[in-house]
Amino acid sequence: QSPKRCNLSIDTFKALTKIRANLRYHTHQKAVANGKPTRRRHAHMHTGAQPGINVDIAADLEANFAWALKPAG
Repeated sequence: QSPKRCNLSIDTFKALTKIRANLRYHTHQKAVANGKPTRRRHAHMHTGAQPGINVDIAADLEANFAWALKPAG
């Protein structure tokens, strides 16, 4: 929002920043104490034991896949 539309003052934003930083600090300390990982890891799934694509599945998809184009007009 633009400064004209925001009803929060600078002091309020400073207080919210301090509260957020404090919450992050305590959450981090709690995670460390519980032995949980504290850094983010990438979030995608490896679905196969071998890298690359399955050629048989790719060929099957290519043979059986059809585009359904809508007629113009």
